[in-house]
Amino acid sequence: MTAPVRLSDKTDESAIVERAVLISFRTDHEREIREGLPGYSIRRVNPDDFLQHTFQLQSEEELVILDCQSVDMEILDAVGWLQSASPCPLLIFTETGSADTAQSALRMGASACVVDGCLSHRILPIAAVAMERFRQTHAIQTELSKTRAILAARKVIDRAKGVLMSGKGMSEAEAYDFLRKTAMKQSKKVHEVAEHVLSLSELL
Repeated sequence: MTAPVRLSDKTDESAIVERAVLISFRTDHEREIREGLPGYSIRRVNPDDFLQHTFQLQSEEELVILDCQSVDMEILDAVGWLQSASPCPLLIFTETGSADTAQSALRMGASACVVDGCLSHRILPIAAVAMERFRQTHAIQTELSKTRAILAARKVIDRAKGVLMSGKGMSEAEAYDFLRKTAMKQSKKVHEVAEHVLSLSELL
């Protein structure tokens, strides 16, 4: 990877508050993109590294700007890989495309997709929208993951209670109390003790 590139020789280092990765298939747009992002330190990445799934982000808050002629299946595949491997705010500028193109990019994880709109004075506000959309989406996904984990833990606990009720003749309250007290003694979570109970029941 190349070293971080300054927006211009006159950029004040203290003014750089954000970082971005630029993946450009159209080198004639690079200067315009840099000029449109004052306050950003930009790191250029070879497009082939993106398509071959071989580059890494330095932070999930690092804005990725993808500038291409068109959003084809190869690019969509790379976008999907990137968001699966390292979720990040991703802004796509494409020379040609349609509403369907933009929707496909958004479904694969892009935070924003702009068709025929790579103008320097528009880049900064669009980047801000992409960053905020990513943060909101990421927060929702994190909350959903927590909710799913809680529901999964409850299912495990319910199954373990059933094993104790049928195998030890405990009531539901007694079974849960047994799991809770055992968890406290072993400094574990209740669902971890429940998983152990289920593992033992499978051996019997």
